[in-house]
Amino acid sequence: MNLSSVADYADLLAALGVIVSLVYVGYQLKETRKAGRAATAQARTNLGIELISARWTTNIAELLVLSVEDKDSLTEANRFRLKGFFTAHVRHCMNMYYQQREGFLDEFWSYGVARVVVYWVKNYPFMEAEWKDIQKSLPPEFVDFINLEISRNLESNRV
Repeated sequence: MNLSSVADYADLLAALGVIVSLVYVGYQLKETRKAGRAATAQARTNLGIELISARWTTNIAELLVLSVEDKDSLTEANRFRLKGFFTAHVRHCMNMYYQQREGFLDEFWSYGVARVVVYWVKNYPFMEAEWKDIQKSLPPEFVDFINLEISRNLESNRV
């Protein structure tokens, strides 16, 4: 075996090494992406739990009941609290919509996104007016997505 043959084998081994390295890097990228998606989903879930918990650990629950039973008796301060609480939910949903659209969350998350806003709008008349007001400051594609779901759910009478 001459020196030229040895060099050819060395080039072949180097090329195989590069291919194996690229396959490994591809695998690592896939695993990193999965871990990132899982972390994103967990962060969204944690924020959702915080928002739900705030409903029961603050006077928001009382204000929600009052908004259904006698919305005219809500003070401006209480309207402001409810609007802030609803806005937090909408912003959370908008973030989940964006994360799902960009591929950081699986598609099933978008169903939850729409259902949260539809629930508020359908069950709390005060929130319907707030939705009409707040959507002016939101991205049009998110507003269209939610409004489509609201119309579907109102027609089918389900939430």
